[in-house]
Amino acid sequence: EIFFRLMCEPYNRCRLTWLPVAAPLDPQEKTEWPGPKLYANRVQSMFSDALGTPSTQYSFEDVRLMQEASKILPKGHVMGGAAVGFKEIQNVISDIDLKDATACLKRFQSLAKTKEGELTYEEFEEAMGVNGANPLLTYEECRRMFDLMDDDNSGRLEFREFLVGVSHIQVVNSESPQALKGVLKFCFKIYDTEGNGQMDFEHAKRILRVMNPEVADDALKNTFDEMDKNSDHMLDEDEFVTWAVDHQQEVFEHLKFVFAPIVEDENCLK
Repeated sequence: EIFFRLMCEPYNRCRLTWLPVAAPLDPQEKTEWPGPKLYANRVQSMFSDALGTPSTQYSFEDVRLMQEASKILPKGHVMGGAAVGFKEIQNVISDIDLKDATACLKRFQSLAKTKEGELTYEEFEEAMGVNGANPLLTYEECRRMFDLMDDDNSGRLEFREFLVGVSHIQVVNSESPQALKGVLKFCFKIYDTEGNGQMDFEHAKRILRVMNPEVADDALKNTFDEMDKNSDHMLDEDEFVTWAVDHQQEVFEHLKFVFAPIVEDENCLK
């Protein structure tokens, strides 16, 4: 239709507007961070004012994700948080790319049944297969995992929250020490259901059993004592992470199955 209209026009009109030169206000805008970013934001504001449109911080990847969301959503549905601030997430979790995000978008859409495009706890729990397909999580631990992902404490997960949570899980095969420690801290918090940053042996047995599914309680107690560097009979996050990094191959071999029900079907987990 556009081509037909163009062919029917004897000539086309356009209007050019010359904007004032936007030079850096001081040398720091060229060199010292966040000077360059402030300069870029000022130029962006000049363009948006001239065009009469609002400015956003959305990247090309955000636009692609929103386009994908519009393709896969049923008519009348919206995708909560489809514009995720993708570049900001990549600054923290460098291993994720647009392909991963698109796969997670499709997985999220398959789970979120409401028209608002948000994932309820009931849907999340069903997907995790608690005490059924996934015996590695109890209802309490599943609730803890959901609450950790629910960044705004709304009781529902938007896509951005889901993507960030899955991105933490996704780095189980990463070679980045920082990324590995991040997912280990996330796992510790899931099983630390009381949220006090440490666990006695009875509480720690849950996560130890996940990492050592075949061993007896006596062997788990030996592992707990090995982790407990200060011998206070409590396992804190740092002690757990330090030990798990030293045994990462066997740890992640078992730990990834905790999250498999929610991500593996749609290749969200590399």
